[in-house]
Amino acid sequence: MAASKIYLVPIDFSKGSEIALRHAVKLAREKRGKLLLVHIVQPISYRAEVFLPNYYRSMEMKARDEMKGIVRRVRLKQTEYQTIVGESADPACAIADQAKKSRAAMIIMGSHGRTGLKRLRRPALSRSHEIPRLPKCSGPHRIHLCSESPG
Repeated sequence: MAASKIYLVPIDFSKGSEIALRHAVKLAREKRGKLLLVHIVQPISYRAEVFLPNYYRSMEMKARDEMKGIVRRVRLKQTEYQTIVGESADPACAIADQAKKSRAAMIIMGSHGRTGLKRLRRPALSRSHEIPRLPKCSGPHRIHLCSESPG
């Protein structure tokens, strides 16, 4: 059985995620693999959705636009990647679920994204010598394909 050549890259549009993407591009090209770029939008409270009914849709559209920009900056070809935008209250679980679903060989991510400041305040969470494990997740995650590469 052939090993998976899918490399999942969580994108939060931080400098760290773009640096991780550049490393992932190099690896995927070396191994003739494909990149799966994933962005997760965290929903606002359900009460707030009554007053902001198009919040998720506008965040999804903004994420799609930003994803196009990052793809252009790293010069990816259409056949090299697929982008996914999802919604989940727990982005880590949504990313882990997507990695399992797509049978990704590896998750390649920056060491400090949006949660980096929290980790700096709690140094026990930023031990680089520990191997991170995928979280055990339950609950629904809405995952939407932004664009699919041809083929």
